[in-house]
Amino acid sequence: MGFWHTGYFEFHEPTGLDRSYEAAPPVFYCAHCPETFASVEALRQHRFEAHPVKRPALFLRGQEVGGVRFRVSSVLGIPDVATLSTTDAAVNGVTVPVAKLPRELADQSHGVVVVLLANHEAEARFELSIEVSDPAHVRGVDEAFTEMARVGRLDHRSVEAFIGSTSQFKSVPGYVDGLCEYFYGVMAKEQSAESHLPFAAYREKFNRAAHLLQEFRSPVARLIRGLVAFHFNQFDTAQRLSAGTRLGVVAGRFATWLGEPAKGREQATAAKQWSWDTYLTDFQTERFIKWTLMSSNDRRAHVQEIEDTMGGAGPEVDKPKAAMLLVDACRAGDDRAGVRRYARELRHTPGFEIWSERILAEADRG
Repeated sequence: MGFWHTGYFEFHEPTGLDRSYEAAPPVFYCAHCPETFASVEALRQHRFEAHPVKRPALFLRGQEVGGVRFRVSSVLGIPDVATLSTTDAAVNGVTVPVAKLPRELADQSHGVVVVLLANHEAEARFELSIEVSDPAHVRGVDEAFTEMARVGRLDHRSVEAFIGSTSQFKSVPGYVDGLCEYFYGVMAKEQSAESHLPFAAYREKFNRAAHLLQEFRSPVARLIRGLVAFHFNQFDTAQRLSAGTRLGVVAGRFATWLGEPAKGREQATAAKQWSWDTYLTDFQTERFIKWTLMSSNDRRAHVQEIEDTMGGAGPEVDKPKAAMLLVDACRAGDDRAGVRRYARELRHTPGFEIWSERILAEADRG
């Protein structure tokens, strides 16, 4: 780490008055059109295809609230709340006009809030766990993290000590949990002797950390989310979340190579300065940051190291980053065969196909 990873039925022949009545096959009618169907399943299929139900939806800060309890850790603003396909609403059993729902939710500060949304076709229930964080508590957790980082050790004892030192900050349990999920994810990723998790578990831990921290605006929360986005090759998101750090510059460079439009990205010279993101990077991410910050010519001396990440047992998501760095190094050395070889590695990798074809076309043109 930079900082420290059937059956049957009986019958008889009908005779005389004993003749049984044979009912006509049932017919199933669609309530929305004149169509009829011979079975419930056929009707269901018709309803799904021809008359899809528009279920009400609730969005908070652009994110759709799902079926699990949604945690809100900062005060909601009226623009933060939006609905879709909704004609009626209720909050904790009290009916409120849909237009006033944003204000009603913005006035909530603590506790579980149940939101019911409905239209003429369907209704939906959402649970919000609103725990507005005290800024002083966020700062307290950040200070505890800084002390942990100064020790320079990541193991169960240091994480437990961190949890103990932050137990007084009652308004930010999600913040502490998010940081700890990331720490455990790093240990699993680096297969630390301290970790009881398999390597593959790091992905769940990273994603869980990013989910828990999404409501927090602190630099630490944003950077961890940026590191997770960078690891999963979401470069534009990583650059946005980690502006002012080495990671922001590196993520911007990968985004530029992929042909994404520049969005106020920093100059490469800023990347040479020390950045506090070293406290949070795992070992492999730290290597990618350093390789990317090198000049193309300097990177040529590290081709074998970078190439090893493509053929090794590391995360599959790191291979596109390695291939892109190798292409850049080969270009600097006028090694067209190398450019073609590494670009071909990503021809069938989702998200990198266009880049690969563009590089191969450029190499063929000479």
